[in-house]
Amino acid sequence: WWGLLAGIAFYVAIFASFALVALAPIVPVSGAAALLGPGDRRRWRRVGWATAWAVMGFLGFYGVFSAGLGYGALDRFQHALAAHQEWKVESWSGGMRSYFALLNLIEFTLWCGIPLSLLAAADLWRGLRNWRVWDEGLGLSWSLLFILLVLGMVGKTAAESGRLWLFLVPLVLFSAGRHFHRFCGKQVEWATMVLALSQFVSIVVLKTRQDFLQ
Repeated sequence: WWGLLAGIAFYVAIFASFALVALAPIVPVSGAAALLGPGDRRRWRRVGWATAWAVMGFLGFYGVFSAGLGYGALDRFQHALAAHQEWKVESWSGGMRSYFALLNLIEFTLWCGIPLSLLAAADLWRGLRNWRVWDEGLGLSWSLLFILLVLGMVGKTAAESGRLWLFLVPLVLFSAGRHFHRFCGKQVEWATMVLALSQFVSIVVLKTRQDFLQ
């Protein structure tokens, strides 16, 4: 039942902000990561059923809202992308996709703050390098990486990723926090002060030089 409630809650969230539809891969990716963890077939069966119930809850509410209110989150998302594409880039070639994928990632990294972004990147790299070593937060880290790749190559976002990808910040903070916890060890207070100061300096530099790419 928790899976069903999670699916319903997710649709209610994207009803409030349709851009959150890009977070949909969290469910299957986290479910796949959970299957790598220790456990017997009963545990895998519970993961499968929870994922299935989440999908059914989401699709059920999607149908209710679409039929009752004429609201389709995916349609709104595609319409917003089309309007953005018409205003920014009319034709998306392979080279154009790669160029903006890199540019968007750099911009999002800067707006999240270089220290936090580096911590999150280190956590993602560790998750890829040691993908067979399971831990409880692996699913969300993989989800962040997967969503960034999809948005970068398929999302057709031309710059402004600091604003358009704002919903990914909690996942960035989660991954950054995981690696920060591993890195700082027992020196939590000292490491926290250093991180806060470096993050503040990064923000000040960005705000004073934010048009340097133009």
